[in-house]
Formats: sequence, structure tokens, C-alpha cells
Amino acid sequence: VTIAGSGDNTIVIDGAVYSNLANVLLYGDNNHVTIGATGHVATFRNSPGIGNIILDGNNATVINHGTISGGAAVLIRDGMNGRVENTGRTTGVTGVTFSNMALGSLNEVINTGYIHGSDYGVTVQIGVGFQATEIFNAGILGGGIAAIAGSEFIDTVRNSGTIIGDVMLYGG
Repeated sequence: VTIAGSGDNTIVIDGAVYSNLANVLLYGDNNHVTIGATGHVATFRNSPGIGNIILDGNNATVINHGTISGGAAVLIRDGMNGRVENTGRTTGVTGVTFSNMALGSLNEVINTGYIHGSDYGVTVQIGVGFQATEIFNAGILGGGIAAIAGSEFIDTVRNSGTIIGDVMLYGG
């Protein structure tokens, strides 16, 4: 599913979506993707350069109650205020990635399920200025290189669950 345009899209997946590339690619602001408890979204290419669910723009939200697997499982980029809520299972080379987020952005991960990346569970990549990332974990969050790779800005981690792997906050 690729939707390009002005945004304000809502996608709900309660079945199975499989491909070799991105399964959901939304451009524009205010896009929301919900994976229901019976939903499964998988890409068969396990590469950090292949996003499984990709949202470009401001106020992007992914809510997962099912399974997201493969590649960069959830990739939110090129905007402000990304949010991921996970009660299901999110796995890939990276579980959740925020990339190139804008000045003043607040990125949030709320996990009561399972997030794991063979490289990183949650990673914040280069942004264009000051941004904050808040991670609330009451589930299991892990990664092969690090469970969390933060940014040089303000990172907050609140954990009442299990973190498997390093937490690298850099300057944040």
C-alpha cells in the first residue's frame, strides 16, 4: 500500500500483508496505521534499508496489537512528532526507527509488548536539530547491538519491563 498526498490517512490491518519491499508507505501529515491483534505485516527482505511500515511527515502514528516483522519494522521519518504504541510483536533489523526528524520534534515509543531488532530495538537517527525522544517500556525491548540507540538531544527512558541489550543515549 503506497499513499502519497496531503496526508490525513488512516489504515487498519487485521489480516496479513506480505511483500519484498515496504508494505505501507504513507506520505504527508497526520497519517495513522493500526495493526489489529490478528494483523501481520511482514517484509521478506531483512535489511535496515528496507522499511516495512514507513511514514513520512508530521504527527505520524503506528499502533501495533499484532505482528510487524522484517527490515526496519517501523520507520518514521522526515517530520515532527512520531509515535509508536506497541502491545504486539515488532521485530526486524531495527524494531522502531526515527530518522531525520525535524527541529522541535517529540518522538515517542510506548511498549507493553515485544520490540526487538537484530541491530537496534529503538534507534533515533540523524535529525535536523533539537528533538526529544521518550521511550516508555513495560514490555520487552531488546537489540543485538543495543536495545536503544538515542540521539545527541533529549532522550528519556522509563522502564518497568525488561530491556535486553545496551542503552546508548549519547549526548541525550
